[in-house]
Amino acid sequence: MPHPYKADGSVRWVVTGNSSIGLQRRRWWDRKREEKGIPKDRGWLAETAEAIHPTGRKVCQICGREMSIHYVYPRGRYLEKLNEIEAADFTIFHEIGYIVEKIVDRLGDKGYYSIKRIFKVPDAVPRGKEDYIRYITEKCRTKLSPGSMSDAPDRFDGYHTYNRCCRKEQDTGRHDENLGRYIEDRRAYEHWADGDWKAASWLMRGERGVCPRCGRTAILTADHIGPISLGFRHRPKFQPLCRACNSAKNNRMMLVDIKQLISDEQSGEEVISWHSKDIWDLLKDRPRDDLDAARMSKLMRTYHHHVMETLYIISANGYKDFPLNFLHPEYAYYSVEFENLDRRTFQYERMVKKRGTKKQYGNNAARYVRIAFESLNAYHSKTLDNRRVRQIMNDVEIKERISVLLDSLENDLEFNNLRTRKLLEESFGQRSLEKRESLIKMALDELEERPTRNHKAEAVLAETLSIIARKIASGF
Repeated sequence: MPHPYKADGSVRWVVTGNSSIGLQRRRWWDRKREEKGIPKDRGWLAETAEAIHPTGRKVCQICGREMSIHYVYPRGRYLEKLNEIEAADFTIFHEIGYIVEKIVDRLGDKGYYSIKRIFKVPDAVPRGKEDYIRYITEKCRTKLSPGSMSDAPDRFDGYHTYNRCCRKEQDTGRHDENLGRYIEDRRAYEHWADGDWKAASWLMRGERGVCPRCGRTAILTADHIGPISLGFRHRPKFQPLCRACNSAKNNRMMLVDIKQLISDEQSGEEVISWHSKDIWDLLKDRPRDDLDAARMSKLMRTYHHHVMETLYIISANGYKDFPLNFLHPEYAYYSVEFENLDRRTFQYERMVKKRGTKKQYGNNAARYVRIAFESLNAYHSKTLDNRRVRQIMNDVEIKERISVLLDSLENDLEFNNLRTRKLLEESFGQRSLEKRESLIKMALDELEERPTRNHKAEAVLAETLSIIARKIASGF
């Protein structure tokens, strides 16, 4: 290893990757990769560190616990599923080999069936402990986690000083409050949902409790009463469901959900995003049972595809400054705390928000905008094969309205923010995410300094979406 010692004789444990020593060490790791015959694909440094480690186990320098460096510890959701097996009580420190042996020894064939269901073990794999353990460790790597994460080439031995046991405490980005938003917040961006997306995301992490739908004890997840994929707001109000019930619900509402949303609305809460209010108002009073609620959900999902396709057309024609006014990057600049929060019910007494600086939260705001616009391309790709969407978007009346909208954005120069428009177009021409988000931050600064809105174009857009809503609602 190049330059292993400092001038005082102590080990040079950490170097900066772009420094001269860091670059030399990277070349050293590359030579080790070649010696081991490891392809230079994504993750090659971590794979090399794992391959050359002399013992395969590492002691945490924070608490002293020894853990394997290999992918042998079930990730959170799979550990949760394993603990739903009869009389199971496994922790993040139990390796999959130990878990399989304990389950099979206690439950026999029933244990094999449970493991097979969780890890989707094929019928062709012989029913034996070693065969099951070998299959899971070799074929289910994405469902497992190492005891220590690689940090090559910056770290001398290729690994962080802390193991999985102390990761949350040592890596501030992995604190429980932050983990919740890493998992869920992208959906609010992707669906252009209204609502305080930061507060909602920070509220979403649940704890173990009794699921009100199925009665099982499990880690409870935050269920949007009105799914954001159907056009509802991402608001800091959830109902608890276990992961299985939440997944089964997917983006379908039940009649009780619709009644709750109407009740919230009557109490003065805003439940629906700006772009979907027309379809909601047309349909919300029609369902009489859960089958009707499912039909309504499907129609709202279809309508949401049309919303995204309409926004894509505006964006693809070079007018990103216009829909940017409907996003809410301002929520990024606040930290959020919930007083007396019960994570089994997601109920709290009071929400406290503290404003930070642009420098502190600017990257989060730019990321939000970047993902929102990038999602339009993904939705457009989906709608190319959706006959129902193509049919309505090619309707003569809709095409005429969109043409008027684009003309307004092209010709009403007094009501457009051309500097913001230029920065956004330049941004999404960049390959580097760092450069892209840097230009987005400049665009946000420009929009804040000159908050121009094209009200004529907004009226045409509202009219267009209203026409689409009526055409789709007629199918109920």
